[in-house]
Amino acid sequence: MSSISAVSDSFKNILSKGGIVDLKSPADDVNENTSLFLYHIVPDEFGRNISRPVANEGDGGPRKVGLVPLSVNLQYLITPLKKDVTANNDEASRLLLAIHENPIVIVRDIAQGINDKMRVSFACESIEDRFRIWDSFKNKPYRLSFAVMLRSAKILSLQTTDEVSVASIGSTPFQTLGVG
Repeated sequence: MSSISAVSDSFKNILSKGGIVDLKSPADDVNENTSLFLYHIVPDEFGRNISRPVANEGDGGPRKVGLVPLSVNLQYLITPLKKDVTANNDEASRLLLAIHENPIVIVRDIAQGINDKMRVSFACESIEDRFRIWDSFKNKPYRLSFAVMLRSAKILSLQTTDEVSVASIGSTPFQTLGVG
């Protein structure tokens, strides 16, 4: 399971308390379950500022360090798919309250070594953007829906490099650059 799958499953579990939520497109409304649809992934602009993970300690030699995890923000479209308008509104209220009561999604996947927290916020998008999403669902009319963003899912790299200290390059960093 990738970390994006682990995030989606954890978020689905939060939203499923009191109702059924499926990880599917709202165009696939074969039943009355709520759709949790991952529709957009963007790099997190602040994700490169985290420290690099140490893969293992060497015996006096260079340490192996991992690459900085790739941080991404995940945008989901949440659509209640009830047949009745009142039931749809009630389901939307339940989902909004679940997000309000759980503003942090905790993701734990022991097999992947994932123990992470992501913030949930409402995605600010224009109505034109929302209509473009719905236009992509062929022959499906617009339905009551809202978008949320989970910040900052981490995708771990297995690649490592040797860490080289500045002191091992030259006696001072300026000598390496030809200054001083």
